[in-house]
Amino acid sequence: MKGKCRSAGRALAAGWVAFLILSVSAATAQSSGVYRDVPRGHWAYEAIRRASEAGVLQGIDGNFHGDKTITRYQMALITSKILEHVSGGGDSAQNLTEQDLQNLEALTIEFADELALLNVKVSTLEDSFAELRYDVEAIKTGGNFGGMPHAPWTPESGMHGLVALRLVNTGANGPTGAVGAPVGTAAGTYLPLTRYAGDVGLNGATGVYNSKLFFTIPQLSLSWTRDVDEGIGAHIQLDIDADIGDNISTATPAGTVVTTANLPAGDLNFQINEAYIDINDFFYGIGARMGAFALPISREHNGSHRSLDYTITPSAINTRLESYRPIGVEFRNEDDFIRWDWRLGVLSGLDGPGGAVDSILIPPLITTPFPGFAIPWTDTPQGVRSFGAGNEATGFGVFARVADQPNEGFGWDINYIANGGNISPDAGNAGTASEFTVIAGSVTYYWPYFDIIVQGFQGTSSNTTTQGPVPNPNADAVSSLGFFGLFNYRFNPDNSITLRVESNTDDVSSIGKVETTALTVGYNRIISDHSLFQFEYIAPTAKITAVAGNPLGAVSNDTDQDDTLIQANYKLRF
Repeated sequence: MKGKCRSAGRALAAGWVAFLILSVSAATAQSSGVYRDVPRGHWAYEAIRRASEAGVLQGIDGNFHGDKTITRYQMALITSKILEHVSGGGDSAQNLTEQDLQNLEALTIEFADELALLNVKVSTLEDSFAELRYDVEAIKTGGNFGGMPHAPWTPESGMHGLVALRLVNTGANGPTGAVGAPVGTAAGTYLPLTRYAGDVGLNGATGVYNSKLFFTIPQLSLSWTRDVDEGIGAHIQLDIDADIGDNISTATPAGTVVTTANLPAGDLNFQINEAYIDINDFFYGIGARMGAFALPISREHNGSHRSLDYTITPSAINTRLESYRPIGVEFRNEDDFIRWDWRLGVLSGLDGPGGAVDSILIPPLITTPFPGFAIPWTDTPQGVRSFGAGNEATGFGVFARVADQPNEGFGWDINYIANGGNISPDAGNAGTASEFTVIAGSVTYYWPYFDIIVQGFQGTSSNTTTQGPVPNPNADAVSSLGFFGLFNYRFNPDNSITLRVESNTDDVSSIGKVETTALTVGYNRIISDHSLFQFEYIAPTAKITAVAGNPLGAVSNDTDQDDTLIQANYKLRF
């Protein structure tokens, strides 16, 4: 039916008055929003006022003329302005429901011919609606569970949290003699590469390796976020350990599994993940963050409560970067005159405990000739580290960042960390447990349908003959180099797939090097605005190449351990 919108059209238009009450925000007024023929007591007064201020509706000669029958062209014009308004984001998009989106899509179909006359390309309406759905979802969920997964999450005010349930299927972690696997009943330490490991040498059985299948709770986090004053907010995140699968110990003559998490397994211990105060405009266009917080380097920890939405397990690079939990102050530019994101931090807490914090990417395998700690592929929540006697925080470290990371399009960042450590102090002066520097950077491209991330890492961890992560007679440093490429494709608003490939090396020139690669494939499905289902397959490989006659007696080994993981994860944000 062309020409006039008769009874059905007027009913449709009246329905849109109700829609406008929900979807059109109180924008900055472009007009008074008051018409002579719409008294304040009229049932539609507030909706008409808001729609007029937003530029969606426009009267004639100071009157609204709500009793006149509108043409299809006029209704198409209103539809076009609504599309333009909600596509701009903000509260107008946040208030949209799924039914609102369906109604708006129905209007664009009904008035497709008229919209074409308004230079709205009908051929691209489907794509435009897909992008609008992504944008709305991103705004409503803070960039999580769909939309733009890379966008920073803005915590809700007050108490909130995250809980996850996971089904884990581990590899068998053999064969005997593989890199990191025990050789026999006196093999000593067993070194898995991933958060969860299989059963090795149960009941003293030499050379017996078994996969495991179990449920666990990998993360239970509670947070408190509050705007204390205008431009000043506080945030605290506590992690509660309910993971019965972490820190698996074979406790047999075949060896002992290395600790794979900061928190003891399943005993409901607490850790402080982050605790900071954030201040806008702290000093003439400079903002500040004070307290204990994660450094803003990881391109994968993009979910709420420092979780991941691309995959379940982060890359080795971002496992290491996420492990840093310094205490100090970070300054950032907030002046629009400077386009880039500039940050400078002065920090303590990057020098311990006991060498656990350094720039080594593959800590457990470098223990084949060297001592080491943390697992290289784990999503175990990280926290503020404690210090023991002789490992107290000493001095200040430095963090610097320059970045341009828009929510859409091309982005980049460069980051520098120096822990300010000194492992060879002068007599009578306090030393530190580690001394290292890191340069990390990424190049990204974000689009409504896919994300591409390439991130690199170069670290140097110093050693002496007696101190450092790898004490050795030549005092050679550990040179760590890594990179990964990640591709995430969202084939509809609720479903995405991720592919990640990576390579990492730790090298001590006089001793040898450890090389690893990993392939990760993930699937993510949004169940609701607050919940996400994830499935992941990760397959690391590793080998050791030793220098002949090296002083620590390191031996080359290219027999790969079966440490693949298959995981299904459901997480709920509340």
